[in-house]
Amino acid sequence: MTLVERVGPPVELARALGHATVHRLNAGRHEAALAAADRRLEVARSAALPVDVAEARIHRGQALWTLGRYAEARTELEGVVAEAAGSASDAAAKRLEPQALRLLGVIDHETGYLARAESYIRRALAAARKQGDLRGEATLTTNLGNVMTDLGRKEAALTAYAHALEACRRTGGREGETIAWVNIGLVRVHLGDLEGAEEALRASRAFCLELGLRRVEGYVLHGFGLVAAWRGDVVEARRRFEESVRLRLSLGNRHAAADALVALGSLEVRAGRDVDAYARLAEAVALAEQVGDPNLVVFALLWRAQLPGEDLEGPRRTFQAERPRMRHDGLLEAHWLLWRRSGDPKDLAEARAVLEELRAHAPASTRSSIVENVPHHREVASGDRTLWWKPRATR
Repeated sequence: MTLVERVGPPVELARALGHATVHRLNAGRHEAALAAADRRLEVARSAALPVDVAEARIHRGQALWTLGRYAEARTELEGVVAEAAGSASDAAAKRLEPQALRLLGVIDHETGYLARAESYIRRALAAARKQGDLRGEATLTTNLGNVMTDLGRKEAALTAYAHALEACRRTGGREGETIAWVNIGLVRVHLGDLEGAEEALRASRAFCLELGLRRVEGYVLHGFGLVAAWRGDVVEARRRFEESVRLRLSLGNRHAAADALVALGSLEVRAGRDVDAYARLAEAVALAEQVGDPNLVVFALLWRAQLPGEDLEGPRRTFQAERPRMRHDGLLEAHWLLWRRSGDPKDLAEARAVLEELRAHAPASTRSSIVENVPHHREVASGDRTLWWKPRATR
Protein backbone atom coordinates (compact mmCIF):
# COMPACT_ATOMS: atom_id res chain seq x y z
CA MET A 1 0.00 0.00 0.00
CA THR A 2 1.36 3.41 -0.99
CA LEU A 3 1.39 6.42 1.31
CA VAL A 4 -1.41 8.01 -0.74
CA GLU A 5 -3.60 4.93 -0.20
CA ARG A 6 -3.32 5.08 3.59
CA VAL A 7 -5.59 8.13 3.62
CA GLY A 8 -8.73 6.28 4.60
CA PRO A 9 -12.31 6.46 3.23
CA PRO A 10 -12.84 6.25 -0.53
CA VAL A 11 -13.77 9.95 -0.87
CA GLU A 12 -10.54 11.07 0.77
CA LEU A 13 -8.51 8.47 -1.12
CA ALA A 14 -9.96 9.59 -4.46
CA ARG A 15 -9.16 13.23 -3.68
CA ALA A 16 -5.60 12.36 -2.61
CA LEU A 17 -5.07 10.36 -5.80
CA GLY A 18 -6.42 13.34 -7.76
CA HIS A 19 -3.85 15.66 -6.15
CA ALA A 20 -1.12 13.10 -6.86
CA THR A 21 -2.19 12.87 -10.52
CA VAL A 22 -2.10 16.65 -11.02
CA HIS A 23 1.27 16.93 -9.30
CA ARG A 24 2.74 14.25 -11.56
CA LEU A 25 1.26 15.80 -14.70
CA ASN A 26 2.73 19.19 -13.77
CA ALA A 27 6.10 17.55 -13.08
CA GLY A 28 6.12 15.86 -16.49
CA ARG A 29 5.86 12.36 -14.94
CA HIS A 30 3.17 11.24 -17.34
CA GLU A 31 3.40 7.46 -16.86
CA ALA A 32 3.16 7.95 -13.09
CA ALA A 33 0.25 10.36 -13.58
CA LEU A 34 -1.56 7.78 -15.69
CA ALA A 35 -1.07 5.14 -12.98
CA ALA A 36 -2.48 7.49 -10.31
CA ALA A 37 -5.47 8.39 -12.52
CA ASP A 38 -6.15 4.68 -13.16
CA ARG A 39 -6.19 3.99 -9.43
CA ARG A 40 -8.44 6.99 -8.74
CA LEU A 41 -10.86 5.84 -11.43
CA GLU A 42 -11.03 2.39 -9.86
CA VAL A 43 -11.70 3.85 -6.39
CA ALA A 44 -14.25 6.38 -7.65
CA ARG A 45 -16.23 3.83 -9.62
CA SER A 46 -16.39 1.36 -6.76
CA ALA A 47 -17.59 4.13 -4.40
CA ALA A 48 -19.99 5.73 -6.94
CA LEU A 49 -18.26 9.14 -6.94
CA PRO A 50 -19.32 10.70 -10.30
CA VAL A 51 -17.20 13.86 -10.09
CA ASP A 52 -14.08 11.86 -9.25
CA VAL A 53 -14.86 9.44 -12.10
CA ALA A 54 -15.11 12.34 -14.57
CA GLU A 55 -11.97 14.08 -13.28
CA ALA A 56 -9.99 10.82 -13.32
CA ARG A 57 -11.04 10.16 -16.92
CA ILE A 58 -10.07 13.70 -17.95
CA HIS A 59 -6.67 13.28 -16.27
CA ARG A 60 -6.25 9.90 -17.98
CA GLY A 61 -7.01 11.57 -21.31
CA GLN A 62 -4.47 14.31 -20.61
CA ALA A 63 -1.76 11.81 -19.66
CA LEU A 64 -2.48 9.57 -22.66
CA TRP A 65 -2.40 12.57 -25.00
CA THR A 66 0.96 13.73 -23.62
CA LEU A 67 2.31 10.21 -24.08
CA GLY A 68 1.23 10.31 -27.74
CA ARG A 69 -1.54 7.72 -27.28
CA TYR A 70 -4.08 9.85 -29.12
CA ALA A 71 -6.76 7.27 -29.93
CA GLU A 72 -6.95 6.13 -26.29
CA ALA A 73 -7.05 9.75 -25.10
CA ARG A 74 -9.94 10.56 -27.46
CA THR A 75 -11.90 7.50 -26.32
CA GLU A 76 -11.54 8.49 -22.67
CA LEU A 77 -12.51 12.12 -23.22
CA GLU A 78 -15.40 11.31 -25.54
CA GLY A 79 -16.70 9.08 -22.76
CA VAL A 80 -16.72 12.03 -20.35
CA VAL A 81 -18.64 14.17 -22.88
CA ALA A 82 -21.17 11.38 -23.49
CA GLU A 83 -21.71 10.92 -19.74
CA ALA A 84 -22.18 14.67 -19.24
CA ALA A 85 -24.84 14.71 -21.96
CA GLY A 86 -26.84 12.00 -20.22
CA SER A 87 -29.99 13.07 -18.33
CA ALA A 88 -28.91 11.12 -15.26
CA SER A 89 -25.47 12.73 -15.10
CA ASP A 90 -24.45 14.39 -11.84
CA ALA A 91 -24.73 18.21 -12.10
CA ALA A 92 -21.21 18.71 -10.72
CA ALA A 93 -19.84 16.18 -13.21
CA LYS A 94 -21.58 18.06 -16.04
CA ARG A 95 -19.50 21.12 -15.16
CA LEU A 96 -16.39 19.21 -16.22
CA GLU A 97 -17.67 18.83 -19.80
CA PRO A 98 -15.83 21.97 -21.11
CA GLN A 99 -12.51 20.54 -19.89
CA ALA A 100 -13.04 17.31 -21.82
CA LEU A 101 -14.21 19.18 -24.94
CA ARG A 102 -11.22 21.49 -24.74
CA LEU A 103 -8.74 18.60 -24.56
CA LEU A 104 -10.44 16.90 -27.50
CA GLY A 105 -10.05 20.14 -29.44
CA VAL A 106 -6.41 20.50 -28.48
CA ILE A 107 -5.64 16.90 -29.50
CA ASP A 108 -7.36 17.34 -32.86
CA HIS A 109 -5.55 20.64 -33.37
CA GLU A 110 -2.19 19.09 -32.62
CA THR A 111 -2.82 16.17 -34.97
CA GLY A 112 -4.12 18.32 -37.83
CA TYR A 113 -7.90 17.81 -37.67
CA LEU A 114 -8.61 21.53 -37.63
CA ALA A 115 -12.31 21.66 -38.48
CA ARG A 116 -13.13 19.18 -35.75
CA ALA A 117 -10.81 21.01 -33.34
CA GLU A 118 -12.66 24.27 -33.96
CA SER A 119 -16.00 22.54 -33.36
CA TYR A 120 -14.90 21.04 -30.03
CA ILE A 121 -13.41 24.29 -28.78
CA ARG A 122 -16.45 26.36 -29.75
CA ARG A 123 -18.68 23.85 -27.91
CA ALA A 124 -16.43 24.07 -24.86
CA LEU A 125 -16.44 27.87 -25.03
CA ALA A 126 -20.24 28.00 -25.20
CA ALA A 127 -20.48 25.67 -22.19
CA ALA A 128 -17.95 27.70 -20.19
CA ARG A 129 -19.81 30.93 -20.91
CA LYS A 130 -23.10 29.31 -19.90
CA GLN A 131 -21.48 28.33 -16.59
CA GLY A 132 -20.06 31.84 -16.09
CA ASP A 133 -16.53 30.43 -16.02
CA LEU A 134 -14.39 33.44 -16.98
CA ARG A 135 -11.10 31.61 -16.39
CA GLY A 136 -12.24 28.79 -18.63
CA GLU A 137 -13.33 31.34 -21.22
CA ALA A 138 -9.83 32.89 -21.18
CA THR A 139 -8.20 29.51 -21.80
CA LEU A 140 -10.65 28.54 -24.51
CA THR A 141 -10.42 31.81 -26.43
CA THR A 142 -6.66 31.23 -26.48
CA ASN A 143 -7.24 27.73 -27.87
CA LEU A 144 -9.64 29.15 -30.45
CA GLY A 145 -7.03 31.70 -31.48
CA ASN A 146 -4.51 28.90 -31.98
CA VAL A 147 -6.90 27.07 -34.30
CA MET A 148 -7.77 30.25 -36.21
CA THR A 149 -4.03 30.87 -36.67
CA ASP A 150 -3.51 27.47 -38.24
CA LEU A 151 -6.60 27.84 -40.41
CA GLY A 152 -4.91 30.94 -41.83
CA ARG A 153 -7.47 33.29 -40.26
CA LYS A 154 -4.88 35.51 -38.59
CA GLU A 155 -7.12 38.50 -37.91
CA ALA A 156 -9.71 36.24 -36.25
CA ALA A 157 -6.85 34.78 -34.19
CA LEU A 158 -5.79 38.25 -33.01
CA THR A 159 -9.39 38.98 -31.99
CA ALA A 160 -9.55 35.75 -29.99
CA TYR A 161 -6.22 36.46 -28.26
CA ALA A 162 -7.37 39.99 -27.40
CA HIS A 163 -10.47 38.49 -25.72
CA ALA A 164 -8.23 36.05 -23.84
CA LEU A 165 -5.97 38.90 -22.71
CA GLU A 166 -8.93 40.89 -21.38
CA ALA A 167 -10.42 37.86 -19.61
CA CYS A 168 -7.07 37.11 -17.96
CA ARG A 169 -6.74 40.70 -16.76
CA ARG A 170 -10.24 40.55 -15.24
CA THR A 171 -9.49 37.31 -13.39
CA GLY A 172 -5.87 38.07 -12.44
CA GLY A 173 -4.64 35.20 -14.59
CA ARG A 174 -1.10 36.40 -15.16
CA GLU A 175 0.09 33.15 -16.73
CA GLY A 176 -2.79 33.37 -19.22
CA GLU A 177 -1.85 36.98 -19.95
CA THR A 178 1.71 35.84 -20.63
CA ILE A 179 0.47 33.23 -23.10
CA ALA A 180 -1.87 35.70 -24.80
CA TRP A 181 0.99 38.13 -25.39
CA VAL A 182 3.28 35.50 -26.92
CA ASN A 183 0.48 34.30 -29.19
CA ILE A 184 -0.21 37.86 -30.34
CA GLY A 185 3.51 38.25 -31.03
CA LEU A 186 3.70 35.07 -33.12
CA VAL A 187 0.67 36.01 -35.22
CA ARG A 188 2.06 39.49 -35.82
CA VAL A 189 5.30 37.95 -37.08
CA HIS A 190 3.37 36.04 -39.72
CA LEU A 191 1.46 39.17 -40.66
CA GLY A 192 4.80 40.91 -41.24
CA ASP A 193 4.30 43.34 -38.33
CA LEU A 194 7.74 42.83 -36.80
CA GLU A 195 7.66 45.86 -34.50
CA GLY A 196 4.25 44.85 -33.12
CA ALA A 197 5.52 41.30 -32.72
CA GLU A 198 8.58 42.41 -30.76
CA GLU A 199 6.47 44.59 -28.47
CA ALA A 200 4.15 41.68 -27.65
CA LEU A 201 7.04 39.22 -27.22
CA ARG A 202 8.84 41.59 -24.84
CA ALA A 203 5.67 41.89 -22.74
CA SER A 204 5.43 38.10 -22.57
CA ARG A 205 9.15 37.69 -21.78
CA ALA A 206 8.84 40.07 -18.80
CA PHE A 207 6.04 37.93 -17.34
CA CYS A 208 8.01 34.72 -18.05
CA LEU A 209 11.04 35.96 -16.10
CA GLU A 210 8.93 37.30 -13.24
CA LEU A 211 6.75 34.20 -12.88
CA GLY A 212 9.29 31.52 -13.86
CA LEU A 213 7.23 30.31 -16.83
CA ARG A 214 9.98 28.43 -18.63
CA ARG A 215 7.64 26.51 -20.95
CA VAL A 216 6.14 29.75 -22.26
CA GLU A 217 9.62 31.26 -22.51
CA GLY A 218 10.45 28.63 -25.14
CA TYR A 219 7.75 30.09 -27.37
CA VAL A 220 8.97 33.64 -26.72
CA LEU A 221 12.52 32.68 -27.75
CA HIS A 222 11.13 31.03 -30.88
CA GLY A 223 9.23 34.22 -31.67
CA PHE A 224 12.36 36.36 -31.32
CA GLY A 225 14.11 33.90 -33.64
CA LEU A 226 11.39 34.34 -36.26
CA VAL A 227 11.62 38.13 -36.05
CA ALA A 228 15.40 38.01 -36.50
CA ALA A 229 15.12 35.54 -39.39
CA TRP A 230 12.60 37.72 -41.21
CA ARG A 231 14.97 40.67 -40.80
CA GLY A 232 17.82 38.64 -42.25
CA ASP A 233 19.84 38.55 -39.00
CA VAL A 234 20.97 34.92 -39.29
CA VAL A 235 23.31 34.98 -36.27
CA GLU A 236 20.65 36.32 -33.89
CA ALA A 237 17.97 34.01 -35.32
CA ARG A 238 20.23 30.97 -34.92
CA ARG A 239 21.02 31.92 -31.31
CA ARG A 240 17.34 32.32 -30.41
CA PHE A 241 16.23 29.10 -32.12
CA GLU A 242 19.02 27.11 -30.46
CA GLU A 243 18.03 28.52 -27.05
CA SER A 244 14.44 27.53 -27.74
CA VAL A 245 15.37 23.97 -28.77
CA ARG A 246 17.51 23.43 -25.66
CA LEU A 247 14.87 24.80 -23.31
CA ARG A 248 12.03 22.84 -24.86
CA LEU A 249 13.96 19.56 -24.87
CA SER A 250 14.95 20.09 -21.23
CA LEU A 251 11.23 20.43 -20.39
CA GLY A 252 10.24 17.35 -22.39
CA ASN A 253 8.24 19.44 -24.87
CA ARG A 254 9.08 17.39 -27.96
CA HIS A 255 6.42 18.90 -30.21
CA ALA A 256 7.61 22.47 -29.65
CA ALA A 257 11.25 21.36 -29.93
CA ALA A 258 10.50 19.81 -33.34
CA ASP A 259 8.94 23.10 -34.45
CA ALA A 260 12.05 25.03 -33.40
CA LEU A 261 14.30 22.50 -35.15
CA VAL A 262 12.38 22.97 -38.41
CA ALA A 263 12.81 26.73 -38.06
CA LEU A 264 16.52 26.32 -37.31
CA GLY A 265 17.01 23.85 -40.17
CA SER A 266 15.26 26.14 -42.65
CA LEU A 267 17.46 29.02 -41.49
CA GLU A 268 20.59 26.93 -42.16
CA VAL A 269 19.27 25.98 -45.61
CA ARG A 270 18.92 29.65 -46.51
CA ALA A 271 22.33 30.41 -45.01
CA GLY A 272 23.97 27.71 -47.17
CA ARG A 273 25.13 25.63 -44.16
CA ASP A 274 24.11 22.31 -45.71
CA VAL A 275 25.59 19.91 -43.15
CA ASP A 276 24.04 21.75 -40.21
CA ALA A 277 20.74 22.05 -42.07
CA TYR A 278 20.58 18.32 -42.80
CA ALA A 279 21.35 17.43 -39.18
CA ARG A 280 18.77 19.79 -37.71
CA LEU A 281 16.06 18.70 -40.15
CA ALA A 282 16.78 15.01 -39.51
CA GLU A 283 16.29 15.67 -35.78
CA ALA A 284 13.07 17.52 -36.58
CA VAL A 285 11.69 14.63 -38.67
CA ALA A 286 12.39 12.13 -35.89
CA LEU A 287 10.67 14.25 -33.22
CA ALA A 288 7.75 15.21 -35.47
CA GLU A 289 7.09 11.56 -36.30
CA GLN A 290 7.12 10.73 -32.58
CA VAL A 291 4.50 13.36 -31.74
CA GLY A 292 2.42 12.72 -34.87
CA ASP A 293 2.36 16.22 -36.35
CA PRO A 294 1.98 15.93 -40.17
CA ASN A 295 2.79 19.60 -40.74
CA LEU A 296 6.19 19.40 -39.09
CA VAL A 297 7.08 16.12 -40.85
CA VAL A 298 6.21 17.62 -44.24
CA PHE A 299 8.00 20.92 -43.57
CA ALA A 300 11.17 19.18 -42.41
CA LEU A 301 11.24 16.86 -45.44
CA LEU A 302 10.51 19.65 -47.94
CA TRP A 303 13.12 21.98 -46.45
CA ARG A 304 15.63 19.11 -46.62
CA ALA A 305 14.67 18.64 -50.28
CA GLN A 306 16.06 22.13 -50.95
CA LEU A 307 19.58 20.81 -50.25
CA PRO A 308 21.92 19.66 -53.05
CA GLY A 309 21.48 15.98 -53.94
CA GLU A 310 18.22 15.54 -52.05
CA ASP A 311 15.21 13.82 -53.61
CA LEU A 312 11.90 15.69 -54.01
CA GLU A 313 9.49 12.92 -54.97
CA GLY A 314 9.59 11.16 -51.59
CA PRO A 315 8.68 14.36 -49.70
CA ARG A 316 6.05 15.13 -52.34
CA ARG A 317 4.37 11.75 -51.72
CA THR A 318 4.47 12.32 -47.97
CA PHE A 319 2.87 15.73 -48.46
CA GLN A 320 0.10 14.33 -50.66
CA ALA A 321 -0.65 11.63 -48.07
CA GLU A 322 -0.77 14.11 -45.18
CA ARG A 323 -2.41 16.98 -47.07
CA PRO A 324 -5.96 16.43 -45.69
CA ARG A 325 -4.70 16.94 -42.12
CA MET A 326 -2.50 19.95 -42.78
CA ARG A 327 -3.14 23.51 -41.67
CA HIS A 328 -4.08 26.09 -44.29
CA ASP A 329 -0.96 28.23 -43.91
CA GLY A 330 1.01 24.98 -43.81
CA LEU A 331 -0.44 24.01 -47.18
CA LEU A 332 0.81 27.27 -48.64
CA GLU A 333 4.32 26.81 -47.27
CA ALA A 334 4.42 23.22 -48.54
CA HIS A 335 3.31 24.14 -52.07
CA TRP A 336 5.76 27.05 -52.05
CA LEU A 337 8.63 24.72 -51.08
CA LEU A 338 7.65 22.23 -53.79
CA TRP A 339 7.64 25.03 -56.36
CA ARG A 340 10.96 26.48 -55.15
CA ARG A 341 12.57 23.10 -55.63
CA SER A 342 10.82 22.02 -58.85
CA GLY A 343 10.06 25.27 -60.66
CA ASP A 344 6.95 23.48 -61.94
CA PRO A 345 4.11 25.89 -62.89
CA LYS A 346 1.60 23.37 -61.49
CA ASP A 347 3.19 23.70 -58.04
CA LEU A 348 3.05 27.49 -58.34
CA ALA A 349 -0.63 27.35 -59.33
CA GLU A 350 -1.41 25.21 -56.26
CA ALA A 351 0.43 27.65 -54.01
CA ARG A 352 -1.41 30.61 -55.52
CA ALA A 353 -4.79 28.91 -54.99
CA VAL A 354 -4.06 28.47 -51.26
CA LEU A 355 -2.79 32.06 -51.01
CA GLU A 356 -6.04 33.35 -52.50
CA GLU A 357 -8.00 31.29 -49.99
CA LEU A 358 -6.01 32.82 -47.13
CA ARG A 359 -6.60 36.33 -48.49
CA ALA A 360 -10.32 35.61 -48.81
CA HIS A 361 -10.51 34.91 -45.06
CA ALA A 362 -8.86 38.23 -44.20
CA PRO A 363 -10.62 41.60 -43.82
CA ALA A 364 -10.39 43.72 -46.99
CA SER A 365 -8.15 46.23 -45.22
CA THR A 366 -5.41 43.62 -44.59
CA ARG A 367 -5.54 41.51 -47.77
CA SER A 368 -2.72 43.35 -49.51
CA SER A 369 -0.46 43.13 -46.44
CA ILE A 370 -0.79 39.34 -46.41
CA VAL A 371 1.20 39.36 -49.64
CA GLU A 372 3.39 42.43 -49.15
CA ASN A 373 4.66 41.65 -45.63
CA VAL A 374 5.40 37.93 -45.95
CA PRO A 375 8.44 36.98 -48.06
CA HIS A 376 7.30 33.62 -49.37
CA HIS A 377 3.82 35.00 -50.07
CA ARG A 378 5.45 37.67 -52.25
CA GLU A 379 7.36 34.99 -54.13
CA VAL A 380 4.17 33.02 -54.79
CA ALA A 381 2.21 36.10 -55.87
CA SER A 382 4.98 37.31 -58.20
CA GLY A 383 6.17 33.94 -59.50
CA ASP A 384 9.76 35.06 -58.78
CA ARG A 385 11.77 32.52 -56.78
CA THR A 386 14.65 34.96 -56.21
CA LEU A 387 12.87 37.53 -54.01
CA TRP A 388 13.88 35.91 -50.74
CA TRP A 389 16.91 33.79 -51.52
CA LYS A 390 18.04 32.33 -54.81
CA PRO A 391 17.41 28.61 -55.43
CA ARG A 392 20.60 26.56 -55.62
CA ALA A 393 21.46 23.52 -57.70
CA THR A 394 19.84 20.50 -56.06
CA ARG A 395 21.50 17.78 -58.11
